[in-house]
Parts: sequence; structure tokens; C-alpha cells
Amino acid sequence: MKTAVLLSVVLTLLTIAAQGETRNAAFDRHDRTCRRDANFAKMLMWQKQHGWSFTDSLDWIDEQLKNDPELLMANDPNITAMNKQILNITAREAYSANLEIFEHEKQRVVTDFELYTYRHCMDLLEQ
Repeated sequence: MKTAVLLSVVLTLLTIAAQGETRNAAFDRHDRTCRRDANFAKMLMWQKQHGWSFTDSLDWIDEQLKNDPELLMANDPNITAMNKQILNITAREAYSANLEIFEHEKQRVVTDFELYTYRHCMDLLEQ
């Protein structure tokens, strides 16, 4: 009887630990994805501030996606298309932002946009 109880406790603890590890792995995956998206947002805002055209930024996104190691490993055109669509939306957000700011505020605007993109991404993935 004691063995059965002990075995059930051990199995319960192992199940809880596995679920915790799964949640941590999911968080790490979401964090990595959102950090990448936030980095793209930062670069797109920087490009806008430095006079890049919207088309040049879209071309830059295409080039980055072609060389993304995770997308190359996945080798799934649907995932690549979804990532491209998300980054195109981010580019539109960056290029529609009002940038009539002083030169010394440019870095703050870039950082705020990067942080906003990261938080928005994590909120969506954790739902």
C-alpha cells in the first residue's frame, strides 16, 4: 500500500515537473520569437528615421527572411509567409508613426517601438 502511494506521488511530481518544463520551453520559444520581432521593429524604425524608403525596408525584410536560420530549418513556406506578413505589418506601423521629433529623442522612439512590439507579441502568444 505504501509503495502504491509513494509511486503515485512520484508520478504526480514527475507530471507536474514535465508540465513546468513544457511551459518554460514554450515561454523560451515565445521570448525568442518576440525578441526577433522586436529587433526587426527597432531596425525598421531606425530605417525610417534615416530616410530609407518603405520599399527598401520591405526588400530588407525579404532579404533577412531568406537568411533566417530558423526559417531555413523549418523549410515551411506557410511559416515564412506568416512571418513576412507580420513583419510587413510592423513596417507599416513604423512608417505610419509621426516622427516630428528632436534628434535627441530618436533613440527613445526606437526603444519604445521595440518594447511595444515585444510586449504586444508576448501578450498574443501567451493567450
